[in-house]
Amino acid sequence: MSVGCFVLCVALQTVAPSGPERLRALARDGPQAVLVEQVRAQPDDVRDALRQLLALSAGSDDTTSLSLVAADRLASAYAVAWRDSFLLRQVSRFRLLPPNRRRAKVAVDSLRRAGNDALGQSGIEAALRLWRLSVRQALAIGDTVGVAAGLGNIGGGFYERHELDSAAANWARSAELAERIEQQARD
Repeated sequence: MSVGCFVLCVALQTVAPSGPERLRALARDGPQAVLVEQVRAQPDDVRDALRQLLALSAGSDDTTSLSLVAADRLASAYAVAWRDSFLLRQVSRFRLLPPNRRRAKVAVDSLRRAGNDALGQSGIEAALRLWRLSVRQALAIGDTVGVAAGLGNIGGGFYERHELDSAAANWARSAELAERIEQQARD
């Protein structure tokens, strides 16, 4: 990392917001080299920042919106930092969707995340209801990534309830879908 990038990284850590907010700000305005370094330093915050950027762009049919361009920059930084292009493909697929499908995809993800929150606040049953609803809605719009993510969460819920056969079945289906998505990306 160059001295300038190092200085900027240190400055960001002392005056900028933390976590996903910092990554979103860098993806919008910062130098790509600094963004790559921050993605490497904060890998757990990348998906949250990307989810937020995609949600901000969901209602627009403008494929050059600031939020969508920032999502591309963040996904590119992740690909460089971790040699993993999954997020780039995710942004590309999202960009190709019409605005109504973008909003539907964001809604599916929001339901799944609400299930995650419900797990800690209201318990497994509430979480499972939301995760199942997210899977149904993902199926309705053909969002295989959303289905795989929701099934993974459902598997986790069954694991928490000590229903290991149900947990394993959901995780296996989630893994099968994820492998199919990955294979399609390679083809």
